[in-house]
Amino acid sequence: MKGFFQTLEEQRWDDHRYYHHSRINQALHLVSAISFLIAYVLVFFDPAVSALIGWLVAMTTRQAGHFFFEPKGYDEVNQAMIRHWVEAMGDRLPIYTDDEAAADKGADAVFAEMHRLDKLLTIWDEDSDVAKINAAAGKKAVAVGDETFTIIERALAISRELGLGDLLALYTDGVVETPDANGEEFGNARLVEILTRHQDMPLSDLLSRVIEAVDRWSGGGPPHDDVTLVLARTR
Repeated sequence: MKGFFQTLEEQRWDDHRYYHHSRINQALHLVSAISFLIAYVLVFFDPAVSALIGWLVAMTTRQAGHFFFEPKGYDEVNQAMIRHWVEAMGDRLPIYTDDEAAADKGADAVFAEMHRLDKLLTIWDEDSDVAKINAAAGKKAVAVGDETFTIIERALAISRELGLGDLLALYTDGVVETPDANGEEFGNARLVEILTRHQDMPLSDLLSRVIEAVDRWSGGGPPHDDVTLVLARTR
């Protein structure tokens, strides 16, 4: 069933890219849809007429739109992006591109880097550097690579700068790069202003306050990117 819905979603995307750019094609699809509805009703009263309408009218108009009025070469002429699917992290992820080979190559490079960092920093892999450090905590020293050591040094330096009750915010660029109707981004300054003004709030309330502000800024539309925000307070 999951595969069916994914195929349906991709078909709808293709419909938008190709068929909706021709008014004649749109009209033919409308006639086809209405004809199919009439055929579905008539099937209970006169199956033969229903079949004739379905095949001779609905299917003919629909296929005529595909055959004669699809904009041939639309992607190339208009330099349109196409949606290319890649398998990753147990799911199918869409990549918008005008070059499928480059999309595959780029996706492979991104996921290879993700897996490399996963081997260093994840706590879910017992062989990762961080998992080994946690397992040996208070027992023995653990040899790690230069990159892991540098990350740990930076984390310790940040922790020393934090005082009692200080607020730490970790967020993805989807928070501050959310655009409004004019294309202006939410920005770091607005985020800092909200966090500073409401820094004494319970973390759950402060988190909601930021997400609501970002949502209002975007006009309530769907996120343009992932919006992830983690808040912590020293104690």
